[in-house]
Order: sequence, then C-alpha cells, then structure tokens
Amino acid sequence: ATRPDTSVSIQQMMLAILADNPKAFASNNVNTLKQGSLLAIPEAARARQFDPKQTIAELQKNPDFVKAVKEFIKRTTS
Repeated sequence: ATRPDTSVSIQQMMLAILADNPKAFASNNVNTLKQGSLLAIPEAARARQFDPKQTIAELQKNPDFVKAVKEFIKRTTS
C-alpha cells in the first residue's frame, strides 16, 4: 500500500488505515497488525479527514512510533 500523493502525510494514512480496518489491529494499535488481515486502503480524501498535527500527536502516544513510521516508509517505498 502506498499513500495516494504527498498531500497526505504518512501519519494521516496510518490513522486512516487503522480507522478503516479496526478489526485488523490488536488493541487499536497501528503497530499490531493481526496476521492474515486484509486491509482496505483508504482514498486520499479519507486520509485528509485526519488533521496532520493531531495525527502526529496521536501516534506519538505509542512508544513504537518512530519504529513504525520507519517500517511504514520502507514498506511503501519498496
């Protein structure tokens, strides 16, 4: 999966994926994708519904935030 374009931040896309696939993640945590889950990838308009500053604040609550972002970037640019 990739983000639609640069008008959508990685963090917005991460939260949009989490919001659109709540049963795919354990404990509502973007870092805990359940094995075998199929994800619905949201459109850019859906991801833009998440305020960029609020998404960063929300993700920073997770101690694995930096690791998750790096892994997400690696997966989406490969």
